[in-house]
Amino acid sequence: ELTDLLNKMGEKMEANIEGILKVLEEYSSNNFLSSVKTDGIKEHLLQLANGINSLGDSITDTLVGRKRNGLTLQSSANTLKANVESLSNSSNEAAASLEETAAALEEITSTIISNSDNVTEMAKYAGKVTTSASSGEELANNTMVAMDEINNQVNSINEAISVIDQ
Repeated sequence: ELTDLLNKMGEKMEANIEGILKVLEEYSSNNFLSSVKTDGIKEHLLQLANGINSLGDSITDTLVGRKRNGLTLQSSANTLKANVESLSNSSNEAAASLEETAAALEEITSTIISNSDNVTEMAKYAGKVTTSASSGEELANNTMVAMDEINNQVNSINEAISVIDQ
């Protein structure tokens, strides 16, 4: 009877240890959902089983927290990606606007240079016109003086003709 009792106790202990080893094997395969059955386990073996179950719960909680952090990180990464794309688009638009502005400034600069050249040429023409006007004024004065001389001579001729007629 003692032999049977010891054999049953050994079988029960072996079954309990097999259950613990099975759960540990599942943990090593990253399956933390299993737990050790604690029915009929006594003292030290019960403490071992509870410790393993606690370990599984703790690892599960850690993995849940990491998953939550991973999802938060993924959401933040998606937001960051969207913001980077928006910034990239804005930068491209700003670059295009700057390019258009540079082209417009180049055209304005060209127009200003052309206008400056035209003003310089007009200033030369104005100088020539002023010189011509001065020359024309001098010629007009000379013509007026000559006309006065002609009038004086005509008057002299008319007086001479009058004297001759008398």
